[in-house]
Amino acid sequence: RMSLVAMATDPELQWVSLWLRVRWAAVLVLLLSSLVMLLLPLDNQCQAVLKGLSLLRNRLGSSSGISRITGQSTELSVTSRGLELLVLKGKASPEVKLEARAALNQALEMKRQGKREKAHKLFLYALKMDPDYVDALNEFGIFSEEEKDILQADYLYSKALTISPHNEKALSNRGRTLPLVEEIDQRYFSIIDSKVKKVMAIPKGNSALRRVMEESYYHHIYHTVAIEGNTLTLSEIRHIIETRY
Repeated sequence: RMSLVAMATDPELQWVSLWLRVRWAAVLVLLLSSLVMLLLPLDNQCQAVLKGLSLLRNRLGSSSGISRITGQSTELSVTSRGLELLVLKGKASPEVKLEARAALNQALEMKRQGKREKAHKLFLYALKMDPDYVDALNEFGIFSEEEKDILQADYLYSKALTISPHNEKALSNRGRTLPLVEEIDQRYFSIIDSKVKKVMAIPKGNSALRRVMEESYYHHIYHTVAIEGNTLTLSEIRHIIETRY
């Protein structure tokens, strides 16, 4: 016991112990820094993948989204109105269906009282609980029609008919909105056709047209490599293409 006390109080042994601690601390710092250097490329790759998935999701959402006509504008705008909640998932349990039914009843009550914003949120909540709730799809479609959102209403009625093809209310509602949707489609097709004719009328040697085509080419490459996980910016891609020779 006395020898241990003497060793503990020996200055030389204390310096040796301190040196060993410093050495182990240096080794630990080196290992941690090496681990960080290994993980950084993985983090960049993960960020690139997430960026690509986000872009792909936006593209898919825009291709299957709901368009809306606003005034005399000739631009196609996309709106979701909360329909991203109507995702595919497993069959709702009886408890969840009961909650969805209660939410629908509250939504109808809020609608009757003129509290349309609350009613809208409750309709979405009911469909989030049970996306296959045909009554909620029909009622939310009627609500959307009252909000002048014919395209969303038609989508909701179509979804209801997909679930229950012989639902009389959904058939009646879809029969009312389908001609309006076809009319909207024709208006959009006419707008697109007129724009195509204007572009086709431009001479191929036009400098502005060539500049636009070149810029579209850059954007096409940029979005393609972004989906594949490439982290190059649009300006970097343009520089690479312009200087590749």
